[in-house]
Amino acid sequence: MKYIVVTALLFLRLSFAFAQTEAAAPAKNERVKIIKLTADSKPDLAPFPIGITGIRIIPLYGDTARLGYVQVGMMNKKISAVPDKPWANYLQDFTDAQYKSMFKDTGVHLLWVIKDLRINERTFAMSEKAFVRLKADAYASSDRQHYHLLAHFDTTLVRGGMDVTGKHDRNIAEIVQLLLKTAVANVNTAINDTAPLLAADIQDKAVAELNAPILLATQYYSGVYRSYAEFLANTPSVSNFDIAIEKKKVNVYETKADGSRVLVEHPWGVCKNGEVYKCIPTALIPLEKSGHAFVISNYLEAINRKNKSIFWSGVAGGLGGGLIGGAAMGAAASSSTGSSVYLVTAIPYIKKQQPEATTVDVESGELMF
Repeated sequence: MKYIVVTALLFLRLSFAFAQTEAAAPAKNERVKIIKLTADSKPDLAPFPIGITGIRIIPLYGDTARLGYVQVGMMNKKISAVPDKPWANYLQDFTDAQYKSMFKDTGVHLLWVIKDLRINERTFAMSEKAFVRLKADAYASSDRQHYHLLAHFDTTLVRGGMDVTGKHDRNIAEIVQLLLKTAVANVNTAINDTAPLLAADIQDKAVAELNAPILLATQYYSGVYRSYAEFLANTPSVSNFDIAIEKKKVNVYETKADGSRVLVEHPWGVCKNGEVYKCIPTALIPLEKSGHAFVISNYLEAINRKNKSIFWSGVAGGLGGGLIGGAAMGAAASSSTGSSVYLVTAIPYIKKQQPEATTVDVESGELMF
């Protein structure tokens, strides 16, 4: 009876938390690719070294409108990839089906807080690459009340081929299996060496990360965000500023009352007239909120975009951010349509043929796919 009560209370708390993150969905006119996860009938899995009674998944994604973007057609147009069922069930149902034959009546119970699951693909001269990223915190409990941290998991897999669009389901299954192996390998050490946490406290901490002021705000204050922390707080520290394009570099200046200007070194972003931009040395990248995250506006269908990059019409005689960004080799590359493609440089083990940036990582503020 104790386990039933605890599980019911946790379910209610998780339902509330999930409702907060289920705020976004693809627009009605948006073309999408549905990604369905199907459990293997005979998964190639080694026996667990310990008994596992089950896996509970807390899905706390930032961008709940999509899994990422995939390519379609001869011109490799990017469209949203979406799960075939609600986020609350997507990984949970797959995990239950994939591992049910290996669960035991006794052992430890695993809890996974899934912070991000994203896919991406790019076409290169001689091949295509598929990317899948899973970001999660894994915990284990012997009584389903007190959980020990097993691992902070943040891994991206790269898989090649000529038809990667049809393999995202297998790639997701592979990275879920890698999370499981990582968690199980740490169970004995974690239970002995880490302090226990209540499941409700784990969930509350994860939800708090999605409740930063900027992610809940309906109004963004104009100014310069010197850091990602200022952006999350929706409190730009520089109120008056202007932009100058100098030697193919975008410089942000604070304007003083006497008319003088001071260069703002390495600003995270700017906001003007309700439009938010992330700064990189060669561009201001227009962003738009999607659920509890920000995505690069260029990937949204034009009729659904709120950020129209109006701010750029007053910068450098109307020179657009795409033209500036297209000149940046390494930070951005040109796509087949001539528009800017910004690359993910924050994954240290992917140095070449990097994924295409489409969003902002909620925790770090870095460009991510």
